[in-house]
Amino acid sequence: MPNRLEGAKALVTGINSYVGAAIGEELAGRGVHIVGTYHPLHHTAGIGIEAVRKRIERLGGNISHTPLDQTKQWQVEQVVAEARDQLGGLDLLVTVASRQSPEAFLDMEPEEIQQQIGVNLTGTILLIREAAKVMIELAKRKEERDEHRHRSIGVMGSVRGRIPLKMDPYEVSKSGLHHFVAGMAPVLGSHGISINAVAPGTIDCPIEHERYGGDEDAYRVAW
Repeated sequence: MPNRLEGAKALVTGINSYVGAAIGEELAGRGVHIVGTYHPLHHTAGIGIEAVRKRIERLGGNISHTPLDQTKQWQVEQVVAEARDQLGGLDLLVTVASRQSPEAFLDMEPEEIQQQIGVNLTGTILLIREAAKVMIELAKRKEERDEHRHRSIGVMGSVRGRIPLKMDPYEVSKSGLHHFVAGMAPVLGSHGISINAVAPGTIDCPIEHERYGGDEDAYRVAW
């Protein structure tokens, strides 16, 4: 079976997270050139951006990375434009970056509520918009059309965005993403761009164990 991703150009947000790193490695193993983003204050979060770079380079992959606070519109616009210029195009966007808090909703500060919605919903929507604009513009060029390159956007939603479990800003923002993606599918599809959201549940990684304070029984219940 031919490798349809060979030579594709991807922007992956939150690539230093455990999920983002796994996605980056999978893409790199298929010959995709990657620009990955991480929050400027959290470059060591997850497995750390340097560890991601080393993993991908060991696979023979090509990656560069850049900080991004996606609550800031100007940074979103700048990073998408820089990724396009650095990669020489843009075929794939994968949005992984998100924010949540263990605090109960009634105890949560308003600033934290705004941050979660700003990162998970508003910032992700802005990324999708900017990437889609770039992909649509590239698709108009004859040399790009001749490559028959498929362009795609993958959005990291959550099972909590589909099934109400603990009403909080994280859940609401992920629900909004699923609704947005469903509405955007025919809009972007008319330009030859597919967009899909996945809805994972609890993922087996250290940060999830930490949320349960080392209580393995509580963790198994969540699974």
